[in-house]
Amino acid sequence: MSTPSIESLSRRLTSLEKQNSWLKATTTSLAVAMGGCLLLAAQAPPAKIIEAEKFALRDKDGIVRAVIEMKDKVGPRIAFFSKDGLDLVGLGLGNDGNPALVLVDAKRQKSLTLAAVNDEQALVFRHLNTNRLVLATDKHGDPVVVFRDGQQKVRTILSGYGGDPGLHVRDANEKTRITLAIEKGEARLQLLDADGKAFFTQPSP
Repeated sequence: MSTPSIESLSRRLTSLEKQNSWLKATTTSLAVAMGGCLLLAAQAPPAKIIEAEKFALRDKDGIVRAVIEMKDKVGPRIAFFSKDGLDLVGLGLGNDGNPALVLVDAKRQKSLTLAAVNDEQALVFRHLNTNRLVLATDKHGDPVVVFRDGQQKVRTILSGYGGDPGLHVRDANEKTRITLAIEKGEARLQLLDADGKAFFTQPSP
């Protein structure tokens, strides 16, 4: 996978997670308007259909623990809440129609997103609202692993682009400094300076 392709995938994943803002919704005003929205298909027993735009599941203390709803211009989504009302699990569609599953820890500092972004699939690990690790396959089915630092800069890329594995290590300015890869069946190690110029290549070209 080329560098532009990796960065494009990462941007789409970040966008997708932001689109699933229903995970950050509060439980206020989640009462279900059953009157006028609840319909039973009594004309075709024993099959029955219950229709509504939103369902809320509450515990014995009246706290909303789960919600199933239709979001305008997006689609269906399901959210699960802790006893403290924190949304920790979500399953639904983003604004672009792509599905995603999001898991959040009880302290809401870390999250895990499993998503399908167009022709690509990805597993994204986030810490303090920043993507730190992405495991993905591109539209050709080639795997890629991307490591980011706390400033969201790509620091390490491990890819299998075109069937040839490669490791690319970057500095704090996202300049590739080390490349270790197999190209056309031959192993190659290359070291580059801050300007991107190779000063060591083995085997020599």
